[in-house]
Amino acid sequence: MSLLLVLALLGVSWERNPGAVDTRTIREAIPLEGLRSLTVDNINGAITVTADGGNDIRMVVSERLEAADQGWLERARQDLSLRIERRADRIVVCADGPFREPDDCTEWLQEMGRHQPRRMYRAVYEIELRVPRSIDLAVRTIEGDLSVTGVRGRLEVNGVQGDVVIEGAEGPAAKAGTVNGTVHVRFTGNPREDSTFSSINGEIDVVFQPDLSADFSFETMNGEILSDFDYRILPAVAHRTESRKGGTTYRLEVDSAIRIGGGGPHHRFKSINGDITIRRN
Repeated sequence: MSLLLVLALLGVSWERNPGAVDTRTIREAIPLEGLRSLTVDNINGAITVTADGGNDIRMVVSERLEAADQGWLERARQDLSLRIERRADRIVVCADGPFREPDDCTEWLQEMGRHQPRRMYRAVYEIELRVPRSIDLAVRTIEGDLSVTGVRGRLEVNGVQGDVVIEGAEGPAAKAGTVNGTVHVRFTGNPREDSTFSSINGEIDVVFQPDLSADFSFETMNGEILSDFDYRILPAVAHRTESRKGGTTYRLEVDSAIRIGGGGPHHRFKSINGDITIRRN
């Protein structure tokens, strides 16, 4: 589903002055019981994750229900929830409601927008988590900042309206992106696998350790590419593809590409309006 359609359906004019509001604090301790992956799928509200020496997930959530009037607030209490599920390989925490698929609260309803009434309410979840250091983590939200500190597992951190900040990453790979906001990532151990970093309107600033050895490619329209590391420029690569009519076409990659050290994993950076900076720690 188009992200613009989702935003249009979830965003309504009364949000600036809701007629009815209800708040509460949710506290949960979630045992991993052998699992090492966590997915947090929010819509409205920031997510802050801090890794420590614990063996389970500890969550504190500030819930705020906003509605056009008291009647819609009662409907919000019935329709909206923060679900916690244990799936085959992971723990899932998600903002659920009638706009989600019934069997998967991390997926938008496929019929959303087709004869769906506009709902005059919303839930804002400000989520704070403490997690084991080695956990694999995927977090996303539409409105709100995302912050992850000290996690050494595989990372996927994606937002729309807000900044993305990752500190102390040591996992095999990271994917970090937002639409309107900055992306800041600091690695205390360089990623060993391909990683991606993106922002449409905002700077991307990534800090690597001095022993960095990797290949980089960049897409940007209105911004500079800066590096603290010595590098050499790589040539563009022509990709051979077969057309449906049996002919052959060649697509030429026009992204800027460089190699730092002896090369290695491929790290891809995408920005339209914003500088891209590769820093040495």
